[in-house]
Order: sequence, then C-alpha cells, then structure tokens
Amino acid sequence: MISKFRKGADSLLVRILLGLIAFSFVGVGGAAFINGNSSGDVVSFSETDSISFEEFHIAKAKENIEALKIKMVDKEKQVEAIVASDIKTVETAVVNEVEKIQKAI
Repeated sequence: MISKFRKGADSLLVRILLGLIAFSFVGVGGAAFINGNSSGDVVSFSETDSISFEEFHIAKAKENIEALKIKMVDKEKQVEAIVASDIKTVETAVVNEVEKIQKAI
C-alpha cells in the first residue's frame, strides 16, 4: 500500500495539487503577516470593548507586581519566624548561663 502512495506521489497531478495547497497556506499566512493587526488589539470582541496591547501590558504588569508583593510578604513572614526563633534560642542560652552563674555563686 505504501508503494502505491509513493508511485502516486511521483505523478505530476499530485505534485501540482500539493503545490497549490502549499501556495494557499503561504498566501494566506503572508497576507496576514503583511496586513498585520490593523486595530492594534490583542483580543477583539464583537459585543464588548477590545483589549489593546497597552491595556494588556498594563494589566500583566499589575498582575506581576501583585505576585511579587505576595512573595515578599511570605518572605517577610519567614524572616520574622527565623528571627523570633533565633531570639528565643539566644534568650534560652542567656537564661541558662545566668542560672549557671547564680548556682556557682
């Protein structure tokens, strides 16, 4: 069966047909590339306002800033927990040393 496909692919008619299909894709893609997005919108809707590139970038930047703020709050909480733990450790060590000194006296 594969040999029939290979023999058929060698025919002039099939090559012309495949060439026309390829040319149609190239033509449509080229036209879209040349014409571009004339409205300058990222997304266009029929019944509501479209989203422009500027609006999209501003919204994305705000989203990124909010995500960074959340990460910073989490990091601050981690640092506070570490500092509190270290303070507790130092307090315990100082209390132990003071008790040792009082027992020695």
